Amino acid sequence: MPQLVSELLQVLQMGRPGVQEMALSAVSSIAAAAEQAFQPYTAQVLPVLQHFMQHPGKEHLLCRCRAVESAGILVSTLGAKDPVIGPHIAPMMQAVLAGYAAADSSEIREYSHTMFGNVARALGEEFAPYLGHVVGLAFTSCRQEDGAEFVGDDSSDSDGDEELCSDGSSDDEGGGRHFNVRTGVMDEKASATAALGCYAEACPHAFMPYAEGCLQVLTTMSQYWHEEARAAAFDSLMKLTLAAHKAFPPAAGEPVVLSEQARLLSEQVLPMLSSCIEDDCSKPAAGAAAAALAQLIKQLGRGAVGPTFLEGAANMAQLLLQDKAACQEVEDDDEDDAVDDEDVAAEEEDLLAAAADLLPALAASMGQDAYAAAFLGLHAEPLLARLRPQQPAALRAIAAGAAAEVAEALGGRVTPVVEPLLTLMLRELQTEVGAWPVFEQGLAHINARHQLSCWASCRCESSACNACARSARVCTRGSCCCGLHTCLCCTVMCVCHAAALWLPAGGHQPSERRLLCWAAGGGQPRKGRPVCDAAAGSIAWHVPA
Repeated sequence: MPQLVSELLQVLQMGRPGVQEMALSAVSSIAAAAEQAFQPYTAQVLPVLQHFMQHPGKEHLLCRCRAVESAGILVSTLGAKDPVIGPHIAPMMQAVLAGYAAADSSEIREYSHTMFGNVARALGEEFAPYLGHVVGLAFTSCRQEDGAEFVGDDSSDSDGDEELCSDGSSDDEGGGRHFNVRTGVMDEKASATAALGCYAEACPHAFMPYAEGCLQVLTTMSQYWHEEARAAAFDSLMKLTLAAHKAFPPAAGEPVVLSEQARLLSEQVLPMLSSCIEDDCSKPAAGAAAAALAQLIKQLGRGAVGPTFLEGAANMAQLLLQDKAACQEVEDDDEDDAVDDEDVAAEEEDLLAAAADLLPALAASMGQDAYAAAFLGLHAEPLLARLRPQQPAALRAIAAGAAAEVAEALGGRVTPVVEPLLTLMLRELQTEVGAWPVFEQGLAHINARHQLSCWASCRCESSACNACARSARVCTRGSCCCGLHTCLCCTVMCVCHAAALWLPAGGHQPSERRLLCWAAGGGQPRKGRPVCDAAAGSIAWHVPA
């Protein structure tokens, strides 16, 4: 990194504006990736950033934008207490606010909103003095016209009800009309929308005078034509509601009774998030709404959200897990080669991760008994389907994490699905070596919660299991690990035997494959095949030559 930073600084001192812009963009990327490791270079980089932040030349406009972006990232990653960056926060804020007013540029406004949000995250409540300056700027950006319109010949065969895609294109291929928008303003709106959420989160008490106006702006942006702005609106609506919850906290105890301010906001925001998950055809927007909904349900507390709404949220989570939500059923008939498969996969992962976050949030809000019924009836089957080999590895890992969190939250109430969960996770430990940490964690949660190695939850006569070397109690109708391997009372398989099932008969296991047996291996991967030795009170490992 020292040589790279040094060479970038040389380019910034002598390069052409276009090259300098790329160098500043590289500085932003390095600072964001390195985080605290970038601190030793801050003293060298900061004067250069301040120079470009105040550069008056039009040819350096994009350099100004990148410098503002880099400054915000440095403040956010290093924090307001950093001895180098801390004293420069106030001067940089003044410089960016002055440049914002002087330049009629959507790009400057876009990057300025992003920087203000980063500074708000770093300062927290200390950002309050800036609210009077930046909130109004964000409102103005969100309310401005972006010039979005249909232009061209109206004589096409279309009936005038074209469905717009999130990139602004039209599904009409007749060639008569097309959709125009100033993309700079669109990006500015999305940046301002996200910044409002940062302000509310950073200083909730000081932000409350702006809450009503902010709700109106964010409600409008939640219906904006572009998915990025809608996603930012859903995240900011969540932060606004939680800010009110923090500024006007409820009385201690459960069920939680929200303050009037938090209740009014939640009654408007929750249905908006629900409607998006149900109707929005954009995966990024629906994923952002689902993630925001999960955070609200979790952080507002048990009893704060009504049971009827929670039942609806559980149904929506089921649709997302089953790939049946509106955004998952939209088929792209336009085979555009420009669509990046990696971007599509990332959208699917983010959407499933948001759905997965809903499960433990619902468990916390509904209570163990109520959610156990919902989980077993609505979520268990599609979650198991997500763990099957036909699913992409990244989605299987997300499902494993969700299963572990649900097992942790519900305890023995998930016993009916523990055996298939365990079987699928053990399969992953043989096939997806790169994803081992996720599946090991999932097995650890389930094993710790349910003591799978000896089935302490059995309701029949029990005794100690020598083969597992565990002190917990086991079903004696088949001596668990060394005999029948399946509890006749709860019909759940011992983890030791479940692990052995995935090894070929005779122990002919390729040496490069490893198998984790949580009962016998102590959480450490072991090579070979587990062989029970009840007399020795342990499990030996047969490793083929």
